[in-house]
Amino acid sequence: MNRKLLLPIFSILLASGFFSQIDQARAAVWDIEFVNQITEIAQKTYVDVEMVSRFEGMGQSRELPRSISGMIVSSTGLVMVLQNVEVITRMGSAFSLSRPEKIQILFPDRRRIPGRYIGMDPDLNVSFFEIDPPGDEPYNGAFLDFAAHEVEVGEEVASCRMLSEEYEPRFDVGFAHVSTILTKPKESYMTQPPLSQFNGNPAFNKKGEVVGVVLADDGSAESAALSMLTGQIAIQPANRYTRMIENPPTKVEKGWLGIRMEPLTQDLSEIWKIDGPGGIIVTSTVKGSPAETHGLRAEDVIVAIDGEPLPVRTYPDLDWFRQKVRDLKPGDHLAIKIVRGASSFGAEPVETKTIDLELGVSPPSETEAESLTLPEVGMKIRALTLDVLFARRLPETMGGVVADYVENAGPADIGELKEDDIILSISGNEVTDLESAAALFADFRKEKPKELIFHVLRGNSRLFLKVEPNWE
Repeated sequence: MNRKLLLPIFSILLASGFFSQIDQARAAVWDIEFVNQITEIAQKTYVDVEMVSRFEGMGQSRELPRSISGMIVSSTGLVMVLQNVEVITRMGSAFSLSRPEKIQILFPDRRRIPGRYIGMDPDLNVSFFEIDPPGDEPYNGAFLDFAAHEVEVGEEVASCRMLSEEYEPRFDVGFAHVSTILTKPKESYMTQPPLSQFNGNPAFNKKGEVVGVVLADDGSAESAALSMLTGQIAIQPANRYTRMIENPPTKVEKGWLGIRMEPLTQDLSEIWKIDGPGGIIVTSTVKGSPAETHGLRAEDVIVAIDGEPLPVRTYPDLDWFRQKVRDLKPGDHLAIKIVRGASSFGAEPVETKTIDLELGVSPPSETEAESLTLPEVGMKIRALTLDVLFARRLPETMGGVVADYVENAGPADIGELKEDDIILSISGNEVTDLESAAALFADFRKEKPKELIFHVLRGNSRLFLKVEPNWE
């Protein structure tokens, strides 16, 4: 029988406990060896990152001590944390903190070594630190092997989590078998049984190599829905992190195409007579973007990139394409094959052409946006980013700033400003961006007007709201 057919059956038998007592005894012996192997690795590579972040807001400055679990992932002492440490969520609205300071790397044996913050990647939602021993001595300890490894259906994997200090032993190990390898919207591995309690921890093969990270979902709608429906947590492949580990971000610059898009559904593909596994319909191009500069137009259909057909039929498939582009660097080239004129129903000739396109620098996202605290009105504002404009179906050329945080019972709150309001003008002065808002408030602090009139966009409504600042 074909081995590929046997492996899924094998994983089902494992999950159903279909083995004899002898086979179960052998598995138990192997599990003990696996436990010892993985525990030894975790004892040397799992750490807690202790840090202090400074929150500046509402006229106050305070320090916020934090401790977050991390893992050592390189020979230089690079520590990866599966969290964006520059953003914290409060009452459903995200606002930024200062970069972490006073960093200590705490090992399970209670050793503390100074560390330094490097940066974060907003797409993977991971942050990076580096162990920084005193003196000139480099780090020379153990680290996790995140090199890319082939994973097969039926393969046994293990994950390990570090418990809090009151537990003895501190490490808990669980086992599973790979039951399914998903390829869309992104590659991930489902297991039986699900490794739910190990969310956020590495998954190892029998060689002690990291095959991925156990995560509830990869951020895509399809993956999240699958997790909800099946109760399963997937393993995100190790190769998703290797690029960042090899070149940890100080300031992340990602590739950017600059289009709004929709999937080429099967129905449209048949109506427009476009063969292939799918494609992307360009609904518009961003002004000044690489797409506009290189001649892409609305209603062009992208059917292949670098000679590879695009398997994009649904909206979740678009997440796969976005990530593919953002995984590239500014300056990288893409050979984009398009079909033009198919949607005109004969009004213009249908042509197929390939465009050599150089990617630009991706503009900052909402979580990366710069912000400004306005203590006199009890509010923090942030730059209005393209992803927010796209999500709200607003023109990409629109100016303004976003109310990022409104202090409870502060002047802005009393004036009925809400978080996520887009501020268009203040007392008749246009607010085009964060810099113009800062300049306006510099003038207001000199003049100290009794009231300010905020013109805001809330949903589809435009409102004029009166705020009485506290200039003291």
